[in-house]
Amino acid sequence: MDFNQFMHKKKVVLVGKDLQDADIKGLADVLRESEVVEDINLMCNRITFADDTFTDALAQNRTLKVLSLYNNQVGAEGAKRLAAAIKVNQTLEQLLLEGNEIGDEGAKSLADALMANQSIRVIILRGNKIGDEGAKHLAECFLFNQSLRVVLLGDNKIGNEGAKCLVDHLPYGNMIDQLMVDNNNMSDILEKKISTILSDPCRKDPHREKSLALPKYVVEKLLAHRDRVIQLKDKEIARVIKLKDKEIATKDARISRRDTDIATMTSEIAKKDKKIKAKDEEIASLKAQLAQPLEVLAKFIANKDKQISGLEADIEMSSKVKKQRDKEITSLKAAIIEKTVEVEKKAAEVEEQAAEIKEKNAELEETSNKLKELAIADIIASSIEDSTLGSSRSDESSYADENDEQEVFVIRNEQNRSSPTKSSETKKPLKSCLKNGKNKNRKRSVDVGLE
Repeated sequence: MDFNQFMHKKKVVLVGKDLQDADIKGLADVLRESEVVEDINLMCNRITFADDTFTDALAQNRTLKVLSLYNNQVGAEGAKRLAAAIKVNQTLEQLLLEGNEIGDEGAKSLADALMANQSIRVIILRGNKIGDEGAKHLAECFLFNQSLRVVLLGDNKIGNEGAKCLVDHLPYGNMIDQLMVDNNNMSDILEKKISTILSDPCRKDPHREKSLALPKYVVEKLLAHRDRVIQLKDKEIARVIKLKDKEIATKDARISRRDTDIATMTSEIAKKDKKIKAKDEEIASLKAQLAQPLEVLAKFIANKDKQISGLEADIEMSSKVKKQRDKEITSLKAAIIEKTVEVEKKAAEVEEQAAEIKEKNAELEETSNKLKELAIADIIASSIEDSTLGSSRSDESSYADENDEQEVFVIRNEQNRSSPTKSSETKKPLKSCLKNGKNKNRKRSVDVGLE
């Protein structure tokens, strides 16, 4: 079960959940940590308080006012643990323990706790098998407790002896408003006496309490109780004294050790003081020796300061000159940039002119090639005509052939120079022209001889 859901709630109700001690450990955390819980209802479960988990948390809690444990299984041992928590807790106002079978031992434990507790106003112990011994101890707590208002002891085993003890002590517990002892083994007379005591209108008169004399046995019980308390306190005091003596002994040992340490430290400090004095004397002599060089050094520093001031003035002048030069440089850079732009423009124009010149050169080359071809054709035609005139003589014809071949060779060379790609193309037509010319010359020479 998640008990964190109850951490910020005032009332926790876990009725009839069949819870055991292991199941309420989370509820113990709520008691320790919660600052708002005021009412815890654990009716009809199987809680026994077999360990101190819940009761220790109850002792630490400072907000709980109502604890309901109806019909659980607390028993005498659980009542002892619960009583130990009640002695410490001073905020619980209602303790409801009906039907837990705590018996006389449990009643005795709770009675001892109620002598110390001054916050519980209502305690319900019905159906717990409490007999005469338990009733006697509860009656005795009426003498010391000043907070109880309601005590319910019905459905128990209280006989006449226990009831008589309640009747005798009840007048001294004048803060109790209701004491119910129904369904017990006592006589009706004693039960009526209890009711008459509670109904007495003068019972809570403060003047009557002073005049009311305590019986001898009550005084003896009070004294015995005080003796027991004193004995317990004496034992506690003796235990505390032993602990304090041990602490004092240990502290004395520590103090003696510290004293020895302090003595050694003081001797060492004295030695160091002597050394410090010697060092101080040496320092004083060194200061006296350094006094004159320090004066010279001060003068030297003053001269250097003057020089530094002069250098600073020069640096200022140079900085001004530098600024002027920077301005001039920037203006020159701007002029250079303008000139470079103009040069780039002129270079672009020159490139355009060069391109135009290249185009013109190409055109001139083409025209020159054409002119050369025409000249070659004219030369070939004239050579053919000249060869027809010399057909009468063989020598003249052979000479003409040689001249024709030379002319063809010259023409080929010129064609190769002008257009080398066309040389191979022009070879065949030239040879064919020469052959045709020779054949024609031969025919003419033959015709001339016949004539």
